[in-house]
Amino acid sequence: MDGPTGGVFVRKSEGKKRVRGGKPPRSCSKDAHHELDISIRKFACAENLDDDPMNFSVPLTANIKCITEDSEDGPAVGEIRAVWVEVDRALRLGQSLYDIFDSSQQTWEFYEALMREHTKLTQALDYYTDGESLNRDVLLLTGIELEPPHRGQRLGLRATASLIEQFRDHCALVLCQPFPMQFGPIGEAPKWRRKYGPSLGGDKDAALASLKDYWRHLGFHEITNTGFMLLASEEFDAAAILNERE
Repeated sequence: MDGPTGGVFVRKSEGKKRVRGGKPPRSCSKDAHHELDISIRKFACAENLDDDPMNFSVPLTANIKCITEDSEDGPAVGEIRAVWVEVDRALRLGQSLYDIFDSSQQTWEFYEALMREHTKLTQALDYYTDGESLNRDVLLLTGIELEPPHRGQRLGLRATASLIEQFRDHCALVLCQPFPMQFGPIGEAPKWRRKYGPSLGGDKDAALASLKDYWRHLGFHEITNTGFMLLASEEFDAAAILNERE
């Protein structure tokens, strides 16, 4: 795929055979660009209408791959994790939104943040979108990791913008919880520390402030007194991020 060096392109898995990449390079070559390889793990009942609350929370992973001109595939240098919550489908089938978000601790925390000043999720969605969205699904960003040699180039920012662009026509809101991962449980894992720990700051407050600035650049704003941030999809301008030049 042709494109400017450092751009972010999206290729959903097509099932065709590709050349396997080796170990991640220390840095990208001059002729490299980046792709998002998006994998969606979707379950549904084959014989009846869905009644399992967990089937309405769809995990997805987007690997950030470094692609060179002579290869269709390359090593993953980062990863974005998210959960797509199918609010519209749940409402159509008469499923409880409370039960859907309560099906995991992760989604429940997002629900609590959204419902801080509201009694119904649909009211919260209308409030945060000014009633402008035709969709009510939400995209929950749960983790972003980028290997040290690929930081400082806005690659993570652009990759996230590209992922949001893929789902903005289906989701009313995108939410995240900025938190420096090196200070959480995953930061205690030796394998994670070796791969992602180098160059991460040791000052928790400074790291958190930096993350919040990062998300504000994408258009997110804080939900007061919750530690969470959100973005109304209708207001998102992916081109402004992806066309930026340093």
